[in-house]
Amino acid sequence: MPKKKFLILNNKKSGKSPEKKEQLTTKIISLFDSNDIDTELFDSEYPRHMEDFVSKQSFENFDAVIGLGGDGTSNEIISGIHRRENTNVPPVGFIPLGTGNDFLRSLGSLNPMNWADKIVRGETKKVDIIEISTKEKTYFSQLLTGWGVFYDGAVAAEKYRFLGPLKYTAGAIESLLKSKKRKAKIKVNDEVYEDDFWGAMICNTQFIGGGLLMARDAKIDDGIFEFFLVKNVSRIKLIFLFIQLALKIPLSPSLVHTFKTANVEIIPEECEPINIDGDFMGTTPLKASIKTKSYDLIC
Repeated sequence: MPKKKFLILNNKKSGKSPEKKEQLTTKIISLFDSNDIDTELFDSEYPRHMEDFVSKQSFENFDAVIGLGGDGTSNEIISGIHRRENTNVPPVGFIPLGTGNDFLRSLGSLNPMNWADKIVRGETKKVDIIEISTKEKTYFSQLLTGWGVFYDGAVAAEKYRFLGPLKYTAGAIESLLKSKKRKAKIKVNDEVYEDDFWGAMICNTQFIGGGLLMARDAKIDDGIFEFFLVKNVSRIKLIFLFIQLALKIPLSPSLVHTFKTANVEIIPEECEPINIDGDFMGTTPLKASIKTKSYDLIC
């Protein structure tokens, strides 16, 4: 029986400790080797390098594609896959070596070696992603797309990267104090909502922002996503909403509209940037739609 071969895609910028990540990478490759699996390692050198590489790479000689990093890494890989002319790709696996890791957190474990063991076993299932269509380009989202206060919080968090996972808490606090409401039209489930809103979040996974439980019913393979629209409430009530997220208690219906849907359209009065899986790309207005059974995930 011929040996398996994995293409390992390593995001050199992900995670807080390069030394620890290098040690874990060596340990993971050793595990694969002990299970008679050959590996080829690719190190990304700049933003979206991995996406560009995956979009052009031949997978003819590989049995799986493995991403080492966090949510940004998974986004680059699935974006590269969905930009390919040849859509025939092997199963994809991820090992949580990033800062937030909310995609894998939503699947139950953040132990890198546990995920390496799952990848060795090779069980897969087909999972969904979200297609984000904007005027300038189509993007792909594995876990979330944030607008308004959720974009502001992600931008602020980058200033606190030295705090590791706590950067999300610091960014959220700053955005709660500085963010503003936006006038917008929202189309979801054949309804139209027009008002001033603090922002909106599209979730394909349960967790966001390094462990905030936002979409407790979200699943990556059910053909829908959860959509949260923060109402025109006071700043004090907005802060209370984020306390609910931090404490992992159900969000109050008086503060946020919650929907389960396969499509949503966000049309703000002003064109604004958005946050897709923790990266800042694309602008409103946008249309989001689910792409079911999009690829094979090793899990």
